[in-house]
Amino acid sequence: MITDPTLSLFAQEALMQQLDNAELAFIADGDNFERGLIAAKILRYRKKRAKPKNVTHRLNYPIEEVLDDYVNHRTGKVAEAKRQLKKRFDGLDHAMQEKVMMALMEHGSLTERNFIYDKLYGEEFWTEDFIPLIQQWWEEFQDPRLAKVIVKYCSREYILKHLEELEGLCNYATLCLRTGLPPKEDRLNPRTYLYVLKSIGGQMGIHEGRRLVFKHIREYLYEEGECGILFQESLDGIANPRL
Repeated sequence: MITDPTLSLFAQEALMQQLDNAELAFIADGDNFERGLIAAKILRYRKKRAKPKNVTHRLNYPIEEVLDDYVNHRTGKVAEAKRQLKKRFDGLDHAMQEKVMMALMEHGSLTERNFIYDKLYGEEFWTEDFIPLIQQWWEEFQDPRLAKVIVKYCSREYILKHLEELEGLCNYATLCLRTGLPPKEDRLNPRTYLYVLKSIGGQMGIHEGRRLVFKHIREYLYEEGECGILFQESLDGIANPRL
C-alpha cells in the first residue's frame, strides 16, 4: 500500500508508477511532501515522453465567437462554449489565452478557477505580469489551488503578510522552504524536517540531531503496524510480569 510509512521511497515510487495521471496529480497536491515530490516527478517524466496528441478533431468555430457565447451567456451555448474554451486553451496564442483566463475567472465556478490555477502553476503559461492578478484574486477567492500559485510565485514579503491564511491551504514544508521560516518539528516527519531545516540554512546542535535520529528510528520500528504491537506487548510484559 502506497500510504504504508514503512515502505522505502524506492518502493513507493515503484507502486506509484502503476497509478494513472489523475491519481498521481491527487497525490502531488496532497499534504505528504515526499510522496508529492515522487508523484510530481513521475508526471513530469510522462509528460516529457508523451507523443503529441492528434488535434484534428477541434471545432472550426472561431474561438472569438466561442468566448463571446460564454461571456454573454448565449442561451443553450454556455456549457459547450466553456468546454471548448478549456479544450482548446493550449492551442491558443498567449493573448487569447489571457482573454480566456479572465473570462473563466470572472464568470466560472470553482472548477473553472481550478483549471486556470493549474495553468498558472505550470511554467508554459506563467509570466511575471500575472503577479498583481493572482494577488487580487487571492483577496477575493482564497482557493486552495490558488494558494499553491501564491506560494510558488509571490515574493517572500507577500507570503509572510498572508502567512496565517496560506498555512492551512498549502504544503507546510514548501511554505517553509519559500519563506525561510524555521519549520515546526511537530508538523513534519523527522526526515522532511531535517531536509527543510538544512535547505533553509537552519542550525541544529548535536544533541538535538541525535534525539531526532532516535525519534525517527523509534517511529519506524516500534510505532507502526505489527512491530508497534509487538513492542507494546513487550512493554506490557515488562510492566506486568507473570508470576
